[in-house]
Amino acid sequence: SSGINAEFGKWIVPHHKPRWIPMARSKMFVDPPKSLIPKEEQEHIAELNEQYMMRMRALHMYLKEDDMKNSDTGEAAMIAAKKEEEEHLLNIKQNEEKTCELLKLEKLG
Repeated sequence: SSGINAEFGKWIVPHHKPRWIPMARSKMFVDPPKSLIPKEEQEHIAELNEQYMMRMRALHMYLKEDDMKNSDTGEAAMIAAKKEEEEHLLNIKQNEEKTCELLKLEKLG
């Protein structure tokens, strides 16, 4: 047959189980495959993983502290900004003194 129902003239839709009928009991509970790795090796891998995670956390904290120290809002940046501000004020003061000296020389000359 060509897949056409002669009685109705439509395609025969393949039968599926209705959605409200639950899964077959034989397919519900499947035991996971048993691991062939020995227990001691699994414990060793878990310990190595824990050490790795601990070291990575420490490295992450160190890099975060270093970044905070050297960032725009960090401690080193604040000290540098304060020095720059003091230097700027000193330059302004020296500039004013030079200007006063030049004005005095112009008045005298």
